[in-house]
Amino acid sequence: MWVGSAPGSEYAHRHVDAVVDTSQRPLCRITVGTSPTIESFDDIFKQVEAELGRHRSICVLANAEKTARIDLAHVKRIAEFGQTHHTLLQAYMRALAFVIPSAVVRGALKLAFQIKTPPHPYRVCHSEEEAQAYLASFIDQISG
Repeated sequence: MWVGSAPGSEYAHRHVDAVVDTSQRPLCRITVGTSPTIESFDDIFKQVEAELGRHRSICVLANAEKTARIDLAHVKRIAEFGQTHHTLLQAYMRALAFVIPSAVVRGALKLAFQIKTPPHPYRVCHSEEEAQAYLASFIDQISG
């Protein structure tokens, strides 16, 4: 998979196991592959930080339905991002929905959020449809 939603993006030609698509703002879609690397997480966080830096409200749908497991290093990165960017997340992240059918990955995410509780609403879903339904009212508030 390729990271970057626009041709010419600094990520457009770099092969990684994650995609960030901002073409449907205020909805930002993150798709994580089967075996995400720390580098792919760092790329995701860099792009989310750039979106938050636009100072406009967003909702994020993070689809990890193909991800079988993540390591403790990934959990630490998630918690660190939440801690480092708490103010931006609080101001501009309206809601976050994860699509995570894997119990192992759900458990890892729960651990990350015990380390640093997100300052915004979030839900862990079993399907993309469930995640979209959860985010719909938040997106309507932003767009309305």
